[in-house]
Amino acid sequence: MFNKNFSGKRLNLLKEAMQKSGFDCFVCIQNPNIQYLTANSKISNGGFVIFVPLNSQPTLLASRLEGERAKKEVKNVEVEVLGENEKFEDKISSKILEVKAEKVCFDSLTLPQLKTLRKKLSKVQFECKPEILLNLRKIKDFEEVKMLRKACRIADKAMKTAIEFLRAGVREYEVAAEAEYTMRRMGAEEVAFKTIVASGFRSSFPHAGNTNKKVRSGEAVVIDLGAKFLGYNSNLTRTVFVGKPANLQKKVYKTVLEAQTKALKNIRVGMVGWEADLLARKIVMEKGYGEYFIHGLGHGIGLEVHEPPTLSTKSKEKLEKMNVFTVEPGIYLPKKFGVRIEDTVLLTEDGLKPLTRYEKEFYQ
Repeated sequence: MFNKNFSGKRLNLLKEAMQKSGFDCFVCIQNPNIQYLTANSKISNGGFVIFVPLNSQPTLLASRLEGERAKKEVKNVEVEVLGENEKFEDKISSKILEVKAEKVCFDSLTLPQLKTLRKKLSKVQFECKPEILLNLRKIKDFEEVKMLRKACRIADKAMKTAIEFLRAGVREYEVAAEAEYTMRRMGAEEVAFKTIVASGFRSSFPHAGNTNKKVRSGEAVVIDLGAKFLGYNSNLTRTVFVGKPANLQKKVYKTVLEAQTKALKNIRVGMVGWEADLLARKIVMEKGYGEYFIHGLGHGIGLEVHEPPTLSTKSKEKLEKMNVFTVEPGIYLPKKFGVRIEDTVLLTEDGLKPLTRYEKEFYQ
């Protein structure tokens, strides 16, 4: 899928940033950036570079392996296929010479690539500034929000499936399989990341994955999942209890829910990341669990699961209208259990709008 109008707008934003920094052209190697600029989710899995001159049209450079596919599926930029035995560095060098560029920016550049380019183009100045496109991607356009909403609806449905399937005696990977099948059936091209189903003591591991461990009655179970839809990712976490939760489990759960609710109601445009983080962290600390909240409150999400802005104790990033990020406080009691509640949200002038909407309650 591609949208020529959104691709053109994004390319214009990049060219404005290039002009401010004095770059004659921009070379995108990172897949998410190429997908962003072409507004085409099919440009993935490597084999592509997009060359963006300041004063002429961009070109998508494709490997011989991907050339025919690119010509058929990419309609909004010109496609050039590498010749036999030609490397991307060769093609990039010829394009730089063609536009007579003096200052070139890359979103990613290895030392061997830089050395090769300098041998071919000794008078050209090269810089690597991934933040240019990351900063543009922080502000989502309406097309991106549309894709993110769909990815979040898929995640909501997958969470419902997982929780309805969850019971004592099933294995963690079985719960994950049910959720992932639902996501694929609803149109997700893949899962956004390895699905987490962490039960009992494993729920105290923030990134526990899923194993063959059997779920037992009385355990907390953290389910963290996400879908990728047309390139865009969602992220949703719920903590549920198999059987009646113990008093400590209830106390920790209510603390995390209160912390998340406080943040969801009070995060506003213009805050910086650490201020947003403190809204939730202060409640967790007041309840005596501060040392067990061991990660930031949230992270930006879009074409990548983790991208700017960051909401954490040290983040000085300003939160802006049309940012999409997660809000996910958690408490992790070693060797006992953990609780995390996470939603993907859109920041507007009126505050946060939830994109994931699955209910939050005890399951007994």
